[in-house]
Amino acid sequence: MNRKRIADAIFLVFSLCCLYLFFRDYALYLDISMADETVYMQRVLYKFKNLLGSFAPFYTLTYKFFHLFIQDYIDLHHFAIISLSWVPSVGLYFFLRSKNVPFFIASYLSWCLLFSSFNMAFDWWPRISHYSLFIIFIYFIFINYYTKEYTKIFVFTGFFSLFMAFVRPEFMMSSYAFFILGIISILYQKYKNNISIQSIFSKREYLVLIFMVLTIALLIRVWHSPMYGGRMYYAMGQHYTFNTIKWNKQDRLPFIHWEEIFKNKFGNSQSVGDMYKANPDELKKHITENINSYISQTLKFGTELFFPKRLYDFNSYYIYIFLSIIFSFAIIKIGIKEYLIALKKIIYKQGVFTLCALILIGPSIVASVIIFPREHYYILQLAFYYYLIYILIQPILLHFEKIESNVLYSVLCMILVFFMLWKTPKLKEYPRYNSFHQYEQPNYVPYIKAVRDLNIKKPTTFLVSEILPIYMNDHFKICIQFLKNQTFDSLMHQQDIGMMYISDVILKDYRFYEDSTWNNFINNYPNLGWEKLQLPNRKEYIIYKKDLLENENSTK
Repeated sequence: MNRKRIADAIFLVFSLCCLYLFFRDYALYLDISMADETVYMQRVLYKFKNLLGSFAPFYTLTYKFFHLFIQDYIDLHHFAIISLSWVPSVGLYFFLRSKNVPFFIASYLSWCLLFSSFNMAFDWWPRISHYSLFIIFIYFIFINYYTKEYTKIFVFTGFFSLFMAFVRPEFMMSSYAFFILGIISILYQKYKNNISIQSIFSKREYLVLIFMVLTIALLIRVWHSPMYGGRMYYAMGQHYTFNTIKWNKQDRLPFIHWEEIFKNKFGNSQSVGDMYKANPDELKKHITENINSYISQTLKFGTELFFPKRLYDFNSYYIYIFLSIIFSFAIIKIGIKEYLIALKKIIYKQGVFTLCALILIGPSIVASVIIFPREHYYILQLAFYYYLIYILIQPILLHFEKIESNVLYSVLCMILVFFMLWKTPKLKEYPRYNSFHQYEQPNYVPYIKAVRDLNIKKPTTFLVSEILPIYMNDHFKICIQFLKNQTFDSLMHQQDIGMMYISDVILKDYRFYEDSTWNNFINNYPNLGWEKLQLPNRKEYIIYKKDLLENENSTK
């Protein structure tokens, strides 16, 4: 085993140790996500042919695979959260090492990514972007084999983007760009360099391309196109509501009425073009807000790449000054002229790869500007930023390329590893949703387990704004929320509701508190044959029909 493989093995052990130290008490703090991640996970119940291309079927298949070994949905969800917090950092490490970045730098940057507050935020951010980022890093390692064959890089990356579109739909736009570049490159070689098209790809590569075409065609036939399904409408409407909440200095509760808020300004708009026709001034205001947020977030995120705020209590401006001084000192050390000459060579050699990274993340930048700069959009863009960092520091690294054989360097690496292990934080030190609030105890998991303990086997419709039934058992199904002009009483009888999770999300929803039938029920439910389940020190509670347990007891 050579020196590099030994270092990589040490990194994996070290990284797993950090992961364990961070999550070792996860059961005390880690809750379940009530948003996108649970929606993705519940699709485990869908048959292969019923998956939809625009809702990450490949991600669902990954869940399905691990569900074969992890039957409990709470455990499955926690496994996904923990593993998908870890793998992007591993992908980054091996990508940097494939570019001959020293162990010292690769392991440190990987460690910073792992504990970045943008990576370690749990309750609301779907892990699908973490999953995508890991795959992109692995793909970057693969295309190293096609250093000078730009046509193949464009074509293969085009197909890679198509497959990734079944994880995140915006990659479909990237695939169009790559195929256009691929066609241009093929025509250039044919007419400018007088190279026949048949000789561009080997027989094995032609077989691979045929396989990719047939596979993509089959997936689109079964799952439909990733651009199909109206997902764009939900993204635009929900994220416009985020901005209105910010402008009006409201809490997050109005978000549940996003569709009405959106339609009030943009009517039945289904695209950005429709929004512009309906209300151009409001769209401009929305996009301007997104651009300002994106720039501000980029500056904050830049510091997270080197000094995560949960690990270091540094002012971000001082960090940029410090990094600038270190970078300037290194350039002066090797000579500005020599650095620029080496940088030019690196850009020439790595330019196509960097372009690929930019095209891959380009749609997420557009989405950040047009829709909203959500952090799980932003994390995808790390693929480009880390490539850019690599290009800028590579001329410096080449100057010190023999440093890894230095005994002092090995000692410094060991010191670094021990420092990072000592500095590794705990889960309870991190917020549930970036800066909103700290972890104290799970909100939903205790109630899910309490309902499981009731051992209800009668089919039960559960009225809940949060997505809880998937974590209970097959006898529970979620109530479809009632329409604007429908009363609670009619909803109750129509769907035969047997259980409800009562939280502020419901109590402060005008569709409930303005409904006399709801007020009559919530104030008198004990006299109507309902029981209350409330855990100690909890504001939220569950109510359920007593006959759910009576029927169960009568069968014993």
